[in-house]
Amino acid sequence: MTDYQYEQKRSPEERENNLSNILCFLMSVFAIFLIFIFFVSLQPSVPYVVQGNIIIDLLSMKAAALMFHTDSRDFIPEIPEGSNACEYLMRYMDNPDKFNNKSPYIFIINGDHWWVGFDLDQAGKDKDFRARLASKAESLGLFGSSQLNPPLSADQAYQYKESDAYVWLLVRKDD
Repeated sequence: MTDYQYEQKRSPEERENNLSNILCFLMSVFAIFLIFIFFVSLQPSVPYVVQGNIIIDLLSMKAAALMFHTDSRDFIPEIPEGSNACEYLMRYMDNPDKFNNKSPYIFIINGDHWWVGFDLDQAGKDKDFRARLASKAESLGLFGSSQLNPPLSADQAYQYKESDAYVWLLVRKDD
């Protein structure tokens, strides 16, 4: 029996059901194709999202550092100058695991300046990412340094540059 003869013996309902199954399959394949095209079109914007996430994280850390300062205004613990003190911010963060001492995020008290920062080398950020970050440095108030030590002051001379290994955001300055 050939396929044609078999098809002729089937009832009209069976043939219609088979046709609808084929149409559903083709529509599913087309929908998957459209979803794939949508996600491929998003790919160029991913670095911008990551850059934005780092800025948002630094701003969250700044808010946490200010809450830490408010809570411990009478007694600020002895934090060795120049050491990463992210552990003091953990209770004020909504995702503390992201900001542990092994992450690229940094909280340092350097003299009378409090800084939150991000280690671009540890995070493996490329030249394009650094260039986009540098283009926004002035408007976002980002500072930079080539070593773990944050800038000595919030002077324009220390504004973040593409060649810097660390990006910093000033939390507070004691007067």
